[in-house]
Amino acid sequence: MEKAMSKAIIAEILKKHGLDIAEDVAVLAVKSVFNALPEILLATENKFDDLLIPVLGVVKEPIMKLIDKIDGEVG
Repeated sequence: MEKAMSKAIIAEILKKHGLDIAEDVAVLAVKSVFNALPEILLATENKFDDLLIPVLGVVKEPIMKLIDKIDGEVG
């Protein structure tokens, strides 16, 4: 079985089991994590992890774009 066919079959099965709502849940979960991470990082004793805070702003948009592709529809 070709990889493309395998992916299509898996995607179709996942859609039947709620993939459409999976994207919505992923968006909420990732936004919550991104909102909480700065507080978590600042609360730790390790100050090196504080350097990750500016990186969060850089990686958030590309991650959100990837999440937007979960259901196969953009937007």
